[in-house]
Amino acid sequence: MVDPNANLYIISKAPNGRGIIAQLPNSAWGTGTRVAISSTAQLNIDSTHNDPVGGDISPSGNRVLIQAQESVYYWDVMAEHDYLSVLQTPGVKLPYIREPKAQSICWSADEHGYYTLGEGKDQPLYLYTLTETPIVG
Repeated sequence: MVDPNANLYIISKAPNGRGIIAQLPNSAWGTGTRVAISSTAQLNIDSTHNDPVGGDISPSGNRVLIQAQESVYYWDVMAEHDYLSVLQTPGVKLPYIREPKAQSICWSADEHGYYTLGEGKDQPLYLYTLTETPIVG
């Protein structure tokens, strides 16, 4: 996932969805040198699979989606954009039609919805519209 300031966030797949989140700062791009990851945290989602399979930070940077095999999770990141801290808290489950090979998720450009797409040939692209902002808590 990439935030509006070009910081990169990578989340490892792990049993029960407790992957490690790593941040690579935007200052690492274009240096031509190896970069050490110094900021990490543990993702807080419930899963019976080796998850997550996808994620996206909204264009404004204020919202995050994480896709697991059986669920989609949402976080409101607020003005601080402290993704590592926020993703350690439980997310809100959003509507999701389980796909046989769940693989990707992204925000719509207006942030009023999100798309999911499974892996493989001729997979349907699902659009989920948010009629209101999910309540975190």
